[in-house]
Amino acid sequence: MKLPHPIFILVFALLVNINTNAYSQEPPCFPGFMGPTYQINDIQNCPPYDSNMPLDPFIGYLALDSLSKHVGFNEYHDFLARQSYNDTIRTMMRYIYQTVDYNPTNFLCFMYHNRYDCSPIDEYYYGLISKVLQESPSPILDASLLGSFLIAQIDVDSIYCYTDTNARWARTNRAVMATINQIYKGTTPIYNNNLPIIKPTIQFEYAREWFMGKFYDPDEILFELEKGKSYIVFLEYRYICRDNSQIYYEIFPIRCSKSKTACMYPIVNGNVIDTFNELGFGTSVNLNAFNDLLTNHINAIKNYTPLQGIIDDNKSEIVRLYNILVESKKNDGLFSHVQIKTYPTPTQSILNIEFIIDRKAVDLIFQVYNESGKLVYDNGFSYANQGLNRITEDFSFLTNGTYYFKINSEKNTFSGKFVIAK
Repeated sequence: MKLPHPIFILVFALLVNINTNAYSQEPPCFPGFMGPTYQINDIQNCPPYDSNMPLDPFIGYLALDSLSKHVGFNEYHDFLARQSYNDTIRTMMRYIYQTVDYNPTNFLCFMYHNRYDCSPIDEYYYGLISKVLQESPSPILDASLLGSFLIAQIDVDSIYCYTDTNARWARTNRAVMATINQIYKGTTPIYNNNLPIIKPTIQFEYAREWFMGKFYDPDEILFELEKGKSYIVFLEYRYICRDNSQIYYEIFPIRCSKSKTACMYPIVNGNVIDTFNELGFGTSVNLNAFNDLLTNHINAIKNYTPLQGIIDDNKSEIVRLYNILVESKKNDGLFSHVQIKTYPTPTQSILNIEFIIDRKAVDLIFQVYNESGKLVYDNGFSYANQGLNRITEDFSFLTNGTYYFKINSEKNTFSGKFVIAK
């Protein structure tokens, strides 16, 4: 028998090795894990604020962090139960969408960070998605947009089939390697920082059992990806485990929106096929028209402006928190983002000043001036914490009128005003 040429053997070995690296990346913190994984550095700060962060994700992190520390699950779910698809829910959608979209992997690390002083973040995140699924006029679309870490148009390059012996039920798995043509939300995941990026690619997996009919008949599969074809996919990141300062996660088609196709829609002859019209754009939509419709709906979420404000008949802690976050103004200077609220104003004597900052500050000076610019109050405090701070002062010694205050650090200042009316 003629032996294969040595060059052929070498090429075959390289191909096998490439596929093994792509599809078998067992994390050291989860021996025996079989699916494709991604590895990232854990966040150093929690929440993961940074100096370049836009205002909306900053607010989103502050809100989730404060909820997890001060609002229990029961109160939170009672609060959601009192809402409809109103200003409150749509405002929460805006900030949560922007927070995930800004840096999806940082948000994943934030959700599963080892914090002992608060409740798990994912309960609040998925609680909102569940409420949107109940109340939205476009339930699957809105829930999918909120629950996705990456939304993209892809070409399927290869599909690797394997049996996941660790799974209880959905064991017939498909590991997919695909080229990304367009991203609607999120960024391209990087699964090996040592390899040059020739073209944006992604690895994700799904289970064939997800698409069985209502009687779970293995011969009745509602949907299956095919090599060489194009799709619109809504994907979520799932935490696997942590090993020292490294986080391991996997990518799946989104499952929290109750889509019959796990929010994967084929592109056939230039049309996006949504057999069950889950997204509400039609069962067969020209790709360019689909892009416009999806982008417009995303922008409607990202740019939503409340008509009546954040309201709740029970005047819960959640509403108070969101009103501080959403209705207070942004000040430039002292920090990347500062939000400040004074109440009551006008006041007869007692004034509360609540401000939210994205980093701890020390040696601050609080000064109050009258309308003539004369200094009428001067006090210092040693530090302000990252997040929400409150100053309560008795100004009963002041006469009626408008006053201006400044909070100064060594280099910067932010300010506001209040009214005394006795």
